[in-house]
This record gives sequence, structure tokens and C-alpha cells, in this order.
Amino acid sequence: QFYRQFYFRPSKIWEIVREMLTSWDMMKRRLREGVEFFRFLRAHEA
Repeated sequence: QFYRQFYFRPSKIWEIVREMLTSWDMMKRRLREGVEFFRFLRAHEA
């Protein structure tokens, strides 16, 4: 629950999006982290 509240704040989302737009490497890293994060959330909700 904490992770969801932390990462779904508009300011945090904007910060991540801005990073992704300025760096291709950062975009690839964030997308990979995002997939792992959602997998983690799903596993802990069950």
C-alpha cells in the first residue's frame, strides 16, 4: 500500500516521465523497473 501511494503521486510520476524523456537509457531502465514493480504489487495483493 505504501509503495502504491508513494509512486502514484503526480509529482513522482512527472519526475519519472521527465527523466524518461531526457534519457533513452533511463527510459529503458524505468520501463524494466515498472514491469518488476507491477509484478511485485500483484504478488503481494494475492
